[in-house]
Amino acid sequence: MTSSFFFLQAEKNQVNYEFIEKVEREAIQNRKQTYVISKPLGDSRYTYSYDNAIVVLSPRRRISFIDFSHDAEEFRDFVDDFLEDLGSISDKYRYKEAIGRPRSWRKGLVLEISGSDVNPFDTWNVEARLEDPAKQRTAELLVSLLTGSINDITRVGADLPTNLLDRVKKKILLFDGEQTRFVYEDPPGRTVRIQGLSGTGKTELLLHKLRDVYVNEPESKIAFTCHNRILADNLAKRIPDFSIL
Repeated sequence: MTSSFFFLQAEKNQVNYEFIEKVEREAIQNRKQTYVISKPLGDSRYTYSYDNAIVVLSPRRRISFIDFSHDAEEFRDFVDDFLEDLGSISDKYRYKEAIGRPRSWRKGLVLEISGSDVNPFDTWNVEARLEDPAKQRTAELLVSLLTGSINDITRVGADLPTNLLDRVKKKILLFDGEQTRFVYEDPPGRTVRIQGLSGTGKTELLLHKLRDVYVNEPESKIAFTCHNRILADNLAKRIPDFSIL
């Protein structure tokens, strides 16, 4: 089942299959963008030897670590390493000044569910929910970092918008499932066509794809063409910014 509301990067296996299936159904039924990952997307440098846990990300929910083993010490190390890397990503994209260090948001925005829980999905579905709008916004910024949907923090900020115009200006943009698959997965064929009206984010999506290739396949050679010189000049100016992110 492929949905724009769900993206799976983690390996689905016999142990976590039922949980992931339930999370996917919940995401589609409630039209909530949800990601299940085992490492941050967008940079292949972040890898972990512990493979018995997954991370569930969704707006207005805590960053949720679900363990499917009974090795509490290794699970704790995985969570600590993962959050340390998230802190590094936050610093890299200058989010730290807006949301603080991990110690300032870990307690309220991180949920850990151990392998001994008899029903991890029900636990996650209830305990991961965030009611505080300020915490919801910080969590969404963290989700954007982990999924590679990098926003300009100087534009969106961490503070809650106070009016409709601010909400539009400071909207946090996240990739949906189809966009995430385009950026981080190999295409099904040699040609991929992206269609959309003006202003729907086609260029932004292309830039993120170019950045992913640049970071993870540095030997690749990339060429692009545009239908006018203005757009070509604009892209040429923006690509270096994406390359150093």
